Amino acid sequence: MKPLFPIRYFRATLQHYPKTIVALCFCVFLVAGMELYFSCKYGRTTPHESFVIDFHTYWRNRPHATFYRVDENKEQIRYCYNAQGFRTRNPSAQIPLVKTADTKRIMMMGDSTTVGHGVAFENSYAEALNRRFGDQVDVFSCAVSGFSAVQCRIQLEQEIGQYEPDLITVAVNFNDRRSVLDPGEMDSEHFFYYTSRVRWFLDILSRHLACVNALMQYKIQSLQKQLEQNQPRLDELICRVPPPPFAKNLERICDVAGQKGIRVVFIGLGDSFQFFENIFAYREANNLEDKIQFLQTERNKKNSSTYGLATLLLVDLIRQNGIEAAGLDPDSLLNSGQTVVSAFGGFLIQPDWIYREVMQTVAETKGIPYFDFVSYARGFDEIDNGGETIFIRGDLVHLNAKGHQLLADGLYPILADALDHL
Repeated sequence: MKPLFPIRYFRATLQHYPKTIVALCFCVFLVAGMELYFSCKYGRTTPHESFVIDFHTYWRNRPHATFYRVDENKEQIRYCYNAQGFRTRNPSAQIPLVKTADTKRIMMMGDSTTVGHGVAFENSYAEALNRRFGDQVDVFSCAVSGFSAVQCRIQLEQEIGQYEPDLITVAVNFNDRRSVLDPGEMDSEHFFYYTSRVRWFLDILSRHLACVNALMQYKIQSLQKQLEQNQPRLDELICRVPPPPFAKNLERICDVAGQKGIRVVFIGLGDSFQFFENIFAYREANNLEDKIQFLQTERNKKNSSTYGLATLLLVDLIRQNGIEAAGLDPDSLLNSGQTVVSAFGGFLIQPDWIYREVMQTVAETKGIPYFDFVSYARGFDEIDNGGETIFIRGDLVHLNAKGHQLLADGLYPILADALDHL
């Protein structure tokens, strides 16, 4: 009886190509052994609990996701995203594509502040506004943590327009950034288009191949060690997008919204002006020389808040004498360890008040409302002098529950007036 065809074929191949077969078997056993080893050492990657890869905006909120985080008071906060990827009270809540004739709709676009990072859903400013407007106006947050102006514009084109909002709010600037190593516009649509596809491919490989996952984990660990052992240098930092491209992205948001008949309101947020206790001692210094001396004293104490103080000093220098003020040389300062980067994200040179001014200028040019929350908040003495905190403790950007309520209180009359003029 003749052996089965596959067996006969294998025998013939083995006779003619014995070395090739042995090499292939060796490679198979080697790969299998490596997979087993790296699976035991690093495990398998699991999908991110709150994000999924998006081919247009690189990432978006994971639909039907529910997870928990601990807030500044060590209490658990529940995050829920519905089927559309919007944060809601529960995952089953849906936003109908078609609104009723007697109801107006506001959709709030932005980053993690608008998502309500660090606060319960009912304490976010979007939900506070929803309660205040009542049944006649629906307010939804479609924000995604980490989003920039260009991602908001793409999201408006690809998704938000179909919900027929009467008005959108846009609160961005923290995440409009690029690598100083890359002269190209990493904040452009092309960057997100190609990067999202590469990341999707690597994500699939790392989830199914332990070798690829191990390589990515090794790269991440190497970068972490490098950051721990070395001072940040100019060629290693992420910097903010220059103001002109940022303004261009904001203008395109206005143009896209105008084509869809949607009203726009800009919200100017900024780095916390309460993120360290000794900010008030810094303000009491009489002149720049005293402030520089105070900064150096705090740096000698190895106080982590000196990054924020350096940012304030940089802002004072620019406001007083311009970018070349007082011998300010970013290269020599960074190389000597006298870092002048922002306290948030390693942003270089451009303080966040510049971007609020850009938002205000674009708003005036386009004839749309602009709400400068930082100026509004600092108009309250108890907040400006540190008596009442509106930012999450230890956080440089995100608002606490009081901050969200304050933002909702200041924003409400502007939104109500904009809806009245539709």
